[in-house]
Amino acid sequence: MNLKPSTPPETHNAKNNYIQKSPTITMFSKNAMNEVYSMFNQSVGGNQKEQLLYPGYDTSVSTNMNGIEDNNTERRFEMYENFTQDLTRKTMDDLTEVKVIDPIIKKTTGSQDASKSLKQISKGSKLKTFMTPIDNKNILENFKGINDIENRKTPTAAAASSYATNIIEDPLNESFRKHLLNEAKLRNLPNFYQYEQDLKMSQVLKRIHSKSKKLANKNPIVNFQKTNELYCIRGELGKGGYAVVYLAESSNGSLKALKVQKPASEWEFYILKQIENRLSAKDFILNSIIYVDSLHCFRDESYLVLNYISQGTLLDLINIHKTERGESCLNELLCMFFTIELLKVLESLHDVGIIHGDLKPDNCMVRFIKVAGDILGDYNSNNQNGWQNKGIYLIDFGRSFDLSLFPMGTKFKANWKCDQQDCIEMRTGTPWSYEADYYGLAGIIHSMLFGEFIETIEIAGSQNNNTGFYKLKNGFKRYWQKQLWEPLFDLLLNSGKKELPRTSELMQCRQNMENFLTDKENGNKLKSIILGLEPDLVYKLKSN
Repeated sequence: MNLKPSTPPETHNAKNNYIQKSPTITMFSKNAMNEVYSMFNQSVGGNQKEQLLYPGYDTSVSTNMNGIEDNNTERRFEMYENFTQDLTRKTMDDLTEVKVIDPIIKKTTGSQDASKSLKQISKGSKLKTFMTPIDNKNILENFKGINDIENRKTPTAAAASSYATNIIEDPLNESFRKHLLNEAKLRNLPNFYQYEQDLKMSQVLKRIHSKSKKLANKNPIVNFQKTNELYCIRGELGKGGYAVVYLAESSNGSLKALKVQKPASEWEFYILKQIENRLSAKDFILNSIIYVDSLHCFRDESYLVLNYISQGTLLDLINIHKTERGESCLNELLCMFFTIELLKVLESLHDVGIIHGDLKPDNCMVRFIKVAGDILGDYNSNNQNGWQNKGIYLIDFGRSFDLSLFPMGTKFKANWKCDQQDCIEMRTGTPWSYEADYYGLAGIIHSMLFGEFIETIEIAGSQNNNTGFYKLKNGFKRYWQKQLWEPLFDLLLNSGKKELPRTSELMQCRQNMENFLTDKENGNKLKSIILGLEPDLVYKLKSN
């Protein structure tokens, strides 16, 4: 039985791509835009010339004769005869860009866990470099527990034991996030475009796209007025509770993933830009994180433009092994390789105060880039011998946290229904922070190793600090490298039992795995597995 994503993959994208031009939608140049609109604005129902969206719509271009911006947002979407080629695998490869390069807050005092977290961050983390906590006293006073400005100062070691730990319930509250983003000066970020009106077009776009699938060579066109960019909607990549992601071909012929979200959300754009800034000296890490191009944010809905990549998710890869190869799980060496790549990314994110918050197999895209003339050599953990082009893309940062926006030691409590895919702290009602990512990583590794979603059981007689120690319900196969897997899972499942974050211990686990793959025989087997998989990894658009 195949594993199914809890939500479909929302983004398929990459950073630092070589842009390959295509002779497709590039005919829609800015100089010819008026002509294009007049020639191809037709009804989707036949030859009769009628206006596309609603009777009485003016579907002319979004600037007036003097070149001044027209704020009539009812002109964003148009339908044209589509001269682009069919999305065969060949043209997909040609077009795909590949760059190398109001909540409740509680306060508890005297917490031993809080003092440990604070000492750990102050000793080893780079988070303090980016600490810009909330400064507006009026905003702080709106939320119980953050009305003491002094609590935002980093405490001395002597005062750590009496430091107040802020516990934020309903941490994904949109109203609270908007307050945080205002303080973070979101609008000063590059490629952020704010429109001071409602668009009311996401549902219309869905209907147009649904009709276009039944008509040959018909595709919706999205025009963003502030950048004068055109995007031709080519298909649907996935959808969740609040967002739909479309494959969109830009006016320069490159493919993008267009994430349409209602109600509008600025959070993911903010998080991705913070990661880009804070990890600017680590290109090898940024190559493993989705790259955001821009955000067009209207009052009612938002359009996040991300680069697209076509090789599918780790969940897709697991199911390929089940359905097409008759294998119950991934090869252990391949599991080890992806685990190493994920650990590298997680270590760096936590080091700069970012918690992903939603790690799962369908939020990890496969990154097996083919570069002309580049031959994959012996395994190298330092991004050499062609291995810099092999790894993952971490996607979907919509549930992420920026710890630099909160007082030191802040923790969160889940107010949503939890299950075995959520960390133990969430399930038991215990405050958490980094534990969410550690358990999420355990879930990804478990899915790759066992071909099943993770299940854990409490170890009898292990009660400590209200919760016990946990282990996997499934046992390891006798021929697996138990000496590598057991310490890692023990750490990931029980991370909250010691000081957080647990970066140095995770790094040691990763280095042990890297040493194992560096062995000539193991490295050659891994290389053979990856080269054998590459031809099968082309993400297929949804047919419905």
